[in-house]
Amino acid sequence: FDTSMALADSADVVAPADLQYVASSLMPSIVSKNSSVSFSVDLMNNGGATVFITPGSSFITFTDGVNVYTAYVDGERSDRALPGLNTIWFRSVVVRDAFATGDYTPSVHIAGMENGIAFAADPAVTDGVSVQEPSQLAINSIDIIPSNRMTADQSQARLGLVRVENNGAAMVRLDSL
Repeated sequence: FDTSMALADSADVVAPADLQYVASSLMPSIVSKNSSVSFSVDLMNNGGATVFITPGSSFITFTDGVNVYTAYVDGERSDRALPGLNTIWFRSVVVRDAFATGDYTPSVHIAGMENGIAFAADPAVTDGVSVQEPSQLAINSIDIIPSNRMTADQSQARLGLVRVENNGAAMVRLDSL
């Protein structure tokens, strides 16, 4: 009877996953009510193990006390957190029009599997998101230059001067009219 044992296999032992929020990485930091928003955050995995993220159990959320914004991880863009720096993307969700304007600190929850074992972390987000009123564009006037009078069948070039005003809170980038 032989009681000796030979170890032919080896095992890699790594430090467990340790997800930490990277300061100033919450994007976007300003959102408008009634707009569809897809947030992203950077998380540093200071451990040596990869976390395989479960999208339906991992989310970003914040509340004004009445209304709640919750968006789950976009599994097509963010399915794992490798050791080192990771950008985690969340699905696009509308910020309800009833949401109160103001500044809020979101919470992030990441759940999944680490080396075949259930994993969950709530990295502390140190940045806020500001909810503002949406932009509201109004056309104040339209002028034809060089004059507002034209004769039928004229071929002279004319320019249009359109005066637009933003009566809302959100900034607007106007590319064309």
